[in-house]
Amino acid sequence: MLSQLLVSPRNCVIVIDAVGHEHKVSLEYCTALQQLKNMVAVLLTPERTGTSVQRRYFESGKFDLCIDDGKRVVQLSSGFKEWPNIEAGTRIVMRVVFERARILSATYTCHLCGARNTLLPSIGFKEWVTDGSVDCHACKGRFQISVHPGRPGATQSNVGNDLLDTETRHCIRNFRVTLIVCISLLYYHHFLTG
Repeated sequence: MLSQLLVSPRNCVIVIDAVGHEHKVSLEYCTALQQLKNMVAVLLTPERTGTSVQRRYFESGKFDLCIDDGKRVVQLSSGFKEWPNIEAGTRIVMRVVFERARILSATYTCHLCGARNTLLPSIGFKEWVTDGSVDCHACKGRFQISVHPGRPGATQSNVGNDLLDTETRHCIRNFRVTLIVCISLLYYHHFLTG
């Protein structure tokens, strides 16, 4: 069945899994979110490097799918009123999702290698958090951070801070970090609206 998925470039998208492997997939498998998720499940074959790690995140629902053109990220979700028109050549990225409770800051310590990355590009922090991905300067893992207000009392110990095993650290390349930030909703609204 997997051999049937490999198609000519003129009628396919490129699905990039969380470890960075590229898979050519026919456009006909990308017309709805559940269909695309089913296809990703097929692509995660046991003989590929990092499959066991990806499957763990996939089966627990700690992953997402997005279109990442290098400048802007569009998360594919069931929240779309209308599924986006995905064209041939589109690059769809599977990312594992990590959660971290912390204070909002202009630096991010990479989940994979521990390097500190500066998050303030010239476009400004608000736009970066909502639209872009960044490559870690040390390990080249590609990540995006989304910020969600946390409930009062949320701490590092009670908000899904993933403890990563060595295999995960070495194979995952595409991920999104959900920062659970304990700030007032008024401040959060001011932060996002400027």
